[in-house]
Amino acid sequence: MRKTLAASLPWLMVLATVVSALAADHRNLILSGNGVFVKHPSKVITPALQHDAKLKTVAGDLSDYKFGVFFCCYGDYITGLTNELGVVPEYWQAVPFTPAANMTVKEIDASVVWDEGTNAVVLSLNSDSSGLPGKAIHSWNVKNLAIIGSCCQLATGKSKTGIAVTKGTQYWVVVSTNANDSNIFAAWEVNSTDMRLHPFASYCDDSKQGNCNGTSGKWVAVNGLLPGFDVLGQ
Repeated sequence: MRKTLAASLPWLMVLATVVSALAADHRNLILSGNGVFVKHPSKVITPALQHDAKLKTVAGDLSDYKFGVFFCCYGDYITGLTNELGVVPEYWQAVPFTPAANMTVKEIDASVVWDEGTNAVVLSLNSDSSGLPGKAIHSWNVKNLAIIGSCCQLATGKSKTGIAVTKGTQYWVVVSTNANDSNIFAAWEVNSTDMRLHPFASYCDDSKQGNCNGTSGKWVAVNGLLPGFDVLGQ
């Protein structure tokens, strides 16, 4: 059954005027808490690349609609320690999933978009640690992210050999930064298929700038609209 775009939130309609979104043009952005709104989405909609037909969905919330794979205009910060906003700490985000069967993960996709700084993030599959993200099982350095406000290019990590995951065990899809992209300001855009609030995790580090409100250097459990992601395997 095809997933469809959710349209239940009134504020989505406010953001529907179509004009170009320019990288590092903060006049087009509304910064709020640890999230960013794009006032005007991009004119150009790039259909997402087709997946290998042999792969099955292990978990995920991306839409099958090629011009609306995720929502272009609201997401959670992905920022480095020295991001060029100057007032925002380092933020990482992580989404949990639990396989319904033993599978071998071959691909992970995330709706991560870039605004300024080094155009690269770390995408990883992580183990669970007491209900929060644990150690990375496998990671990818993903470069050349799409510009914020656009859809539907995805940040993608692929494994030829595959990564075994176990039925009933919780794992995490994590988007983070490292020393090579410490000046990045990006966002992990929310999905367009489910407007309910769900648990995920957020990491904050204010050792260089910004304020984490007492949670610096820690993963914490949060609730909100889930970022867009897919885990694919065999």
